[in-house]
Amino acid sequence: MRFKLFAGALLAASLFIGCGGGKKDPTFEAAEYKKDKALVTARYVASPDVKQAEKTVKETKGKRVFVPLFQVEFINQSSASSSSYSISSGNSSKVSVTYKLSGVDTAAFTVIVDKLYADFVADLKAAGYDVVSKEELLSTPQYRELMRRGEKSNPVELASRLEGKNKALVVAPTGMGVVYFTTFAIPPSTVKTLWKALSGDTPEAMAAALADSLQATPVLAQYVVGFASLADTKVKGSGNSSVSAEYRFTIAGGHSKIAFVGEKGLLKSGKNKNRWGLNGVNGTAQLSKPIFGSNGWVVGRRDVTSTGTKLAEGVGNALSILAAAGGAGSTSSSKTKVYALDVDQAAYVERARDNLAYAQEMLLYGLTHDGLQKVKK
Repeated sequence: MRFKLFAGALLAASLFIGCGGGKKDPTFEAAEYKKDKALVTARYVASPDVKQAEKTVKETKGKRVFVPLFQVEFINQSSASSSSYSISSGNSSKVSVTYKLSGVDTAAFTVIVDKLYADFVADLKAAGYDVVSKEELLSTPQYRELMRRGEKSNPVELASRLEGKNKALVVAPTGMGVVYFTTFAIPPSTVKTLWKALSGDTPEAMAAALADSLQATPVLAQYVVGFASLADTKVKGSGNSSVSAEYRFTIAGGHSKIAFVGEKGLLKSGKNKNRWGLNGVNGTAQLSKPIFGSNGWVVGRRDVTSTGTKLAEGVGNALSILAAAGGAGSTSSSKTKVYALDVDQAAYVERARDNLAYAQEMLLYGLTHDGLQKVKK
């Protein structure tokens, strides 16, 4: 079912979340992956620098590693707007629509991340790495300072890394902090990238000091989980504006990635002009395209544009199209809508847990089994 709210001409299109995709992109097939892990991994996993990634992973193989950054960004609000002006008629219009994820407790997100982190550590150990425990990491003054320089709470709601007007709940494992590295996890505010760079007191420099203290090298992991995509679908010059919205559970490509940092990736302060501790010389694997989960996790949607709560509506795969159009006589019109997308928590958690697990497993498999492809530009 596709919901429609419009004034004037209706213009429609579909676009999936922030990193490409569309109706031609199939739901991730777990059975196919289990049957041929290498083949499916090759479809989804790539690296900006395959040779460097393979070299770094081989250099760190079997060595002591620590995980200073592990976090998942759960998008919980997506917005889009559209405006158009017709020179011939003088008509103009503007529309704006927002979807908010509703029905999942904050504690449920933490449970998902704690399980994913535990699996990550177990998989690293199974691959032959000696992993510094979370307790040992938290006991170091360098990591405590790294946490102090990061966000004040975990989880924390921030602007999303994805393009567009998205907000997200960023979650790190229990006890750890939401931290940033300018060469890996880009903070939403550029102010946080300064970190007293002239004195070398950057998060990367502290990570390098932490590596020295622990006699280990860093492994970083981040994921982005989406629930809907909104797009401006107007026809230029028509005077008609439209926004289309579709829901689909998504592990976003590009921003979902894992990086092993070798010794050459740990720059020290001093004569080197680049004072950042992590210099990009690392082994990075990322999802080259999104992983789409199955449907069945959405219960309904509510129009919450006003302060009052309105009756719930049934929901099909396509959520809404909001359009406004200028009428005759050089008029202008504007519409704004805000919807709450109600979801079944158990079904959402199941898809998040399973699809994040597959994403993480493929990223690690691609890195540790020479299964990387080059990221296409």
